[in-house]
Amino acid sequence: MNKETTKLPIVVIVGRVNAGKSSLFNRLIRKPLAVVDKRPGVTRDSLMKTVQWEDRIFNLVDTGGLFPEKEDPIWPEVKKNIERTVREADLVLFLVDLKAGLTPFDRELSLWLRKLGKPVVLAANKADVKGSDPTVFLELGYGMPILISTAHNMGIGQLVEGILSKLEEIGKPAPKGKLDKKSKIRVSLLGRPNVGKSSLLNAILGEERVVTSDIPGTTRDAIDVETEEFIFIDTAGLKRRYADDLAYYSALRSMRSLHYADITIVVVDVSEPVTKMDKKILNLAEEEGK
Repeated sequence: MNKETTKLPIVVIVGRVNAGKSSLFNRLIRKPLAVVDKRPGVTRDSLMKTVQWEDRIFNLVDTGGLFPEKEDPIWPEVKKNIERTVREADLVLFLVDLKAGLTPFDRELSLWLRKLGKPVVLAANKADVKGSDPTVFLELGYGMPILISTAHNMGIGQLVEGILSKLEEIGKPAPKGKLDKKSKIRVSLLGRPNVGKSSLLNAILGEERVVTSDIPGTTRDAIDVETEEFIFIDTAGLKRRYADDLAYYSALRSMRSLHYADITIVVVDVSEPVTKMDKKILNLAEEEGK
């Protein structure tokens, strides 16, 4: 990206949990960047990347799912992050689930977007499911949804055309151009859970870009945050044992961020003695030649 990246129109994907937002995000940026899992509530931070579609470029943001199915102690912080992201957006890509049909949460989300006065493109995921009825979503007032299937890569081109057309309509056209291939300095933040990696990144950026909480495991994925000169990667905390495959997969993403980083910031908690895990993380950074 060039220095004009921050001036590109911003399109934010919103929807309730498990509608397929992260899968759609990965399809549009053409990289498996966001963690995708069948369990609801995996995505917590907003993740922004620049999309190039033919000769047009715009910024795309993946967000956490609204209305979690069970109580999540970090949910209030996730919700604040989503609300701030949506308020800053030029266009909202409202994703609904054809398989689940129209839900009260979809209606509530639609009402919220109308109160904010945000322009919306409505897309219905899982169009490959037989017997689904997209006409039920006409009730939301955004017309017939664009039918897509992130699993089978159906309707993605039509969706992007809809996004570009809507941006033109609202006076925020996606400019022509190409992404700058010049590599920025990649800085990976590593450490044990709850040592303050996300808080440090927010302090460096001067704004609350990533979700923070006293609860260990708040960050579940490696989150890229780009500036004009740097790509900062906030990572999930590394530990000796992992409760499930999702935590293990997040740790692998953290290790991958170390491998591709130019510089690594290893964060430790000075209120505690240095642990074996702290030493192991420092050794890993040294072994990678960082």
